Amino acid sequence: MQQHKYPVGGKPSVIAPNHLNRQFNPQSLNKFWSGDITYIRAQQGWLYLAVIMDLCSRKVISWAFSDKPNSELTTRALRLAISKRQPTAGVLFHSDQDVQYTSEAFQRSLNEYGLVSSMSRA
Repeated sequence: MQQHKYPVGGKPSVIAPNHLNRQFNPQSLNKFWSGDITYIRAQQGWLYLAVIMDLCSRKVISWAFSDKPNSELTTRALRLAISKRQPTAGVLFHSDQDVQYTSEAFQRSLNEYGLVSSMSRA
């Protein structure tokens, strides 16, 4: 069951259960994906990198850069992964509980493509 929290700005966020439950070694591709964001100092300021990895192969399957760490960034990386891998429904997408992943927009994209949201504890 998904929980909702209210970040700054008042819009509800979706907190998904931890379906991955530390199963970091799946036996086949396109079963468990994991996403995260990091930041990189550049000459013009900070850049943000969203990466999606397939936990079976441990390979990065998609990434996106932006000057803003928002849900548009994570959604773009997700759409690139979907476009490259063309997975069947039911892929588990695991992330932390950062606002970029709990946002309504990102969760809607997961649902649109039939992916299941999973999140680590806060």
